Amino acid sequence: MRPKVSQRWILSIVAALAFCFGSELAGTATASAAQEPPVQQTQNLDKVRDLIKDGKYAEAETLARELLKQVEASSGPDSLKVAEVLDVLVEALYRGSKPTAPGSRELAERAVSIKESAIGPEHLA
Repeated sequence: MRPKVSQRWILSIVAALAFCFGSELAGTATASAAQEPPVQQTQNLDKVRDLIKDGKYAEAETLARELLKQVEASSGPDSLKVAEVLDVLVEALYRGSKPTAPGSRELAERAVSIKESAIGPEHLA
């Protein structure tokens, strides 16, 4: 049985994550991204964070969704890397005024579930 995660807790995670990101924007994602090496995926994650930082939430959401597919294919659907991408996707949705859009809460809960399974519910990640 999975413990119920409160909306307030999820929003506090998203708010905390919002202050933790930043780096220089460089380039765009490629169509052959599923075969991208982890370094490229990390760079694309940084691009998403930069788009969020620049207030380009719709672009950040689009790139994060593409990156999520890539990372799921390369790392598996329950990897911590997937949880990291889900975090920035949820942040893009939240900051882009879509926290109640269909699927937003499920994405946030999935990220929390992956982290709890991988590192335990008491970890501060």
